[in-house]
Amino acid sequence: MEASIKKWLYRCLLLLFSVTSCYIIYLLAPVWQPFLRILLLAATPFIIGAFVTYLLHPVVEKLHEAGLHRVVALLIIYLLFFGGVGIGIYKGFPAILDQLRELSANVPVYIREYRGWLSFIHDQTSMWPEALQVQLEERIVSIEKWGGGLVERTIGVLLSFMNHFFLYSAHSVHFFLPAKRF
Repeated sequence: MEASIKKWLYRCLLLLFSVTSCYIIYLLAPVWQPFLRILLLAATPFIIGAFVTYLLHPVVEKLHEAGLHRVVALLIIYLLFFGGVGIGIYKGFPAILDQLRELSANVPVYIREYRGWLSFIHDQTSMWPEALQVQLEERIVSIEKWGGGLVERTIGVLLSFMNHFFLYSAHSVHFFLPAKRF
């Protein structure tokens, strides 16, 4: 009987220690979360590379079994991949620009429609108590701020992508061109 009591006491103490440790780790989150974010940010290219390697390994094996050296098989796969991405950007970039031009041409229409929705909401809620109207107005303002921030972040990401793409492509073209000799 005494052995089973010790066993249950040991289990309860282990559970108490585990819960206490988890709580302390939770309380220390402001300390370890920045390190975890940096670690995940630094590990992202390696994780993506490992995933791509995992996906392309069977293709490399098939090409190797067909008689190609692994290096040649990898070069073929990389050329097809980066060539496809390059053609996709080359063909897709004008389409994206057309979509952005169409969006900018239709912005006044969207603004008129949004204002119509707001006037409809104000007409429908004009008989509500003042506190509810204030809360609704605050929610609308917060949604507008969120939407504006989303648009700003999207434009920032697109501009950053285009800047990096053009800088890297210009750098790679400069790398492959023969150097001028004076």
